[in-house]
Amino acid sequence: MPLTSFHRLLPRDETPVNQNKRIWVLSGGNIQDWYFHNQLHGCVSLRRTIELWALEHDMLTMLLTGRGSLDFSGNPDPDAAQARFESCQPRRRQAYSHRPAATDKNIQPDDETSQRASQARSQVEQDAGGQGRSHINTIQKITNFLKNRGAGGVVLVEDFAFFLDTLQSQDESGNLPREICHTVTREWHREIRPGKLLVFIEPEKEKIEAILPPAQYPDVIYRDTRSPCKDEIREAIERLTARRGVEIHGTSVEIAEALANQEKTLKTALWPVIRNINKGAREVSVNTIMNLPEINEEEVQRILAELNALAGLTEVKEKAALLEGKARRLRRDLEEGRPILQNDTMHLMFIGSPGTGKTMVANIFARLFHALGFLRKDTVRDIRASTVISQYQGESRLNMAQIVEETRGGVLFIDEAHQLGDKESQGTREVISELVPAAWNYRSDLVIILAGYDRFADFFAMDEGLERRFPSQNRILFKDYSLDELWQILLLKLRKLDQTIDPSSERRLRAVLRQRGGRRSFGNAGGVDLLVSELLDNQTRNGRTDRLLTAAEMPPLIRVNQQVLDEAYAEMDRLKGLAPVRSKIENIVNTLRYRLENEEHGIGSGELELHPGNMRFVGPPGTGKTTVGQLIGKILFGLGCVNKPGVMIAGRGTMKGSYIGQSKDRVKEAVNQARDGVLFIDEAHQLAPQLGRGEIGDQYDDEIRGELVRQVTLRENDATVFILAGYQEGIERLLETDPGLTGRVPVEITFPNFSATECRELALELLERDGFTWAADVPERLEQIAASAIFSQGDKFGNARWVKNLLKEGISNLATRIISTGISTGDPTRKQLAAADFLRSEGPVGRAPAVRASSIDESLTPWTPVQDYVILPATSGGQDVSEATRIVAESSHQLLVYINNARGVPTGTGFFVTRDGIMATAGHMLENIDQILHVVCLCGGRDRMPRRARPVLIREDLDLALLAVDVDTPCPAIPLANSLELPALRELVVFGTAHVRPGEPGRFITAQIARNENTNDRDFETAGAMEPGFSGGPVYDPVQGGVVGIVSGGYGESSKIMIRAERLGEMLETVGYRFR
Repeated sequence: MPLTSFHRLLPRDETPVNQNKRIWVLSGGNIQDWYFHNQLHGCVSLRRTIELWALEHDMLTMLLTGRGSLDFSGNPDPDAAQARFESCQPRRRQAYSHRPAATDKNIQPDDETSQRASQARSQVEQDAGGQGRSHINTIQKITNFLKNRGAGGVVLVEDFAFFLDTLQSQDESGNLPREICHTVTREWHREIRPGKLLVFIEPEKEKIEAILPPAQYPDVIYRDTRSPCKDEIREAIERLTARRGVEIHGTSVEIAEALANQEKTLKTALWPVIRNINKGAREVSVNTIMNLPEINEEEVQRILAELNALAGLTEVKEKAALLEGKARRLRRDLEEGRPILQNDTMHLMFIGSPGTGKTMVANIFARLFHALGFLRKDTVRDIRASTVISQYQGESRLNMAQIVEETRGGVLFIDEAHQLGDKESQGTREVISELVPAAWNYRSDLVIILAGYDRFADFFAMDEGLERRFPSQNRILFKDYSLDELWQILLLKLRKLDQTIDPSSERRLRAVLRQRGGRRSFGNAGGVDLLVSELLDNQTRNGRTDRLLTAAEMPPLIRVNQQVLDEAYAEMDRLKGLAPVRSKIENIVNTLRYRLENEEHGIGSGELELHPGNMRFVGPPGTGKTTVGQLIGKILFGLGCVNKPGVMIAGRGTMKGSYIGQSKDRVKEAVNQARDGVLFIDEAHQLAPQLGRGEIGDQYDDEIRGELVRQVTLRENDATVFILAGYQEGIERLLETDPGLTGRVPVEITFPNFSATECRELALELLERDGFTWAADVPERLEQIAASAIFSQGDKFGNARWVKNLLKEGISNLATRIISTGISTGDPTRKQLAAADFLRSEGPVGRAPAVRASSIDESLTPWTPVQDYVILPATSGGQDVSEATRIVAESSHQLLVYINNARGVPTGTGFFVTRDGIMATAGHMLENIDQILHVVCLCGGRDRMPRRARPVLIREDLDLALLAVDVDTPCPAIPLANSLELPALRELVVFGTAHVRPGEPGRFITAQIARNENTNDRDFETAGAMEPGFSGGPVYDPVQGGVVGIVSGGYGESSKIMIRAERLGEMLETVGYRFR
């Protein structure tokens, strides 16, 4: 019997023999489907329909299985078929007892290429072992069959990629699968004879395309298996009903159209017919196979009334009315056999916080769709996305397929579905690969509801088909309940329990609900359930049985943790120089406690405030803003105003994204981590608009400011305290960017500069804490230095930070004095500071007077044409690693130091920062400056002339030095970039000359930011494998396109100290350079 004229794959008027293209690759989602072959054979598998097609034309068929064995069972007589196959194999050569010599004139020496191929094959067989030799023999037999000019035949290769993967796991060398792939391309493809057909049946087409690329092998046919057309379904239904003696009510065309419009495969299309026949039905029709229940109008109205009686959920109720009309229309289309459009599905997305009623509404919708006759069942299968995902390969797909099949006819509710957006997870990819076709194939017999938070961007990026399965009009936002809605839910739950509230206690209970409901952790309706349980527990504990909730049952409004409060106040009292700040905080806390106690005892007035309000800390650096912010977090936690004792600290550097759009997400992340606690935004003045900043920089800051304002105004953040800390002028400019921001941050606390006396007291306290003593004149000396610094630096005075830096210098000078004079460890004066140890008179923090070597030429004058070539880039679009290393390599070189008459010693690395030859390096390489004869820079390697370098400026406190290198023409230089805003884990490129001989090229490593604190304006830390020889090398940021630091110290895998590029810029300004 001939092939059906509606076969979706095989050409009816052609035979396997007369195919011009003799290699086929069949793939796609329907390779496991049934195919209607003809009225004799009916529905068969893809493999079987090809075998039948070949047999109808008297051709031999065989199958190479995914395990590498040959299967002849598709032939009527498998043994005879195998014998025909073996007859195509070449006969073995006769074995000689004596092999003629190669010089015999009748014997030609083997071709060199054939010899190499034979040797390679022998090596492959040896590496693969016995099993591998068996596979090679099988592949070779297929090769011989395809090359044979005799009998025609079809070779089917099933799951070839799996076969190769199996071989790869058995052969570590990879020679065996590689040799087989070469056989496919060199021999199967090139030498397949007319009358032969090679068919790959492969689930993953990409793996065959890697072996036989379509562009390189245009004579290979790649075919995706399609869905069945209505005529194929019709023929299959007619044969099925005829063989089972079942009548068709109406026409088979109507039934086929209905099934073709909703099913993707022939299997699923025929299943409703088979199910009805198996149940004993003697007649099939559109209604019986669709199994649609009648519409129950009375139940529909009852369900809608129940939904509308719920508190809140305004958008849900509006959507329900639209979904009712849509379900009615789709049911009518199904009943009448009209097609359902791709976006016309009932699948839904519920987006919202926990406790907003998503599960409850899913159950209501299931009953509604059943009452409307759209679904066969009114049940809901409720699962979490994480429970479907398995650690074992392939199991996640099976789990999803089983759940879908078991839920058909009802509603599948997948909670926390945003977790399915992880592209790196094999399990989530498997779930999505099963979910996407199922959402389409069963769209008239299943409603899938995805529920989760507003984090579905990654989910939709998993597969482009998800947007069509879950269109925007089917996404419902479940907003957090307002206080009034929560109160209505509370009253409704109590009414169901036959409980009433004493009118005199309503205000108190409402205040408790407001305090708890303002926190994200409350959980909306879930939090109300917990509050009701607490009320009933208190009622039981009090022995009451009258079902009246009085003041005795009310939960406490505040839960004071006195121990935490006492610890916080004690820490506050120990702080120096903050008398006005302590007074302000004490006033704020007392006012808050007054209101809370009044509310607790029922004498409050107005709406209860959860906390004192958002704050702004303004003042110069080093005045304790961050420390006080952390103490505020403890105090508010101790008072029960916030849920978290810790403080989340963020800043422009941590919130600024690497690209436009990312900053908003980082602000959200910071707020989420701080929610129901304290978010302290350090150096907030940096977010204010600044003159001179590039356009991109302004966009980043605009994005941060915009999202920050939005987060401050969200109701879900009512229980979160925002603290903006920074300089007075900058904070004021920040507040001016949004009219509503000042009102949202009402509390201002001013942090004044320390007085000289307070600086002295803090210094002595720190020295005593670390076990140091001091001479009688030290306190007066400290106060004198502080007074001078306060006068000269004004608003830029560093306060506590300045004091700590001053003590570091003094202790360093003490150490030098002790070691040089040889004072023993047992001497009590070994840790006693003298006034002479504090040499500083005045000057900015971190900028001690420049230390110059005695041999320095003080007459350095920058070249006029290159005077402003030290560039501070605003921001750049970023560079790839190859571009970054090229720029750094052109400007970085090895340094040799000649001490006295000794040979030059490689000491480290330097790099040009101006085009007229000013080079930066680490200061410690020139620490014995009096003994250094000269310094040589090996510019460019052994083929370049070494260049003499002389020290220009050395800063021992910064471990930095500037060298003037003798250059004749402008040289490549690296611009300086911003280090203060580098985020944690930012990857940097570092150049050094460790383990290289003089003149050899240096090497690069990558390092990540480990610690970068804005309070430390001297250095930052990285993690990376740096060794001696990297000292003085540039630390380059490809994102900005400039140097952000200079390697100072550290070895191995431990943290490395990098001196900030900003300090290097100050040194360049000192010697007469300017920036542009």
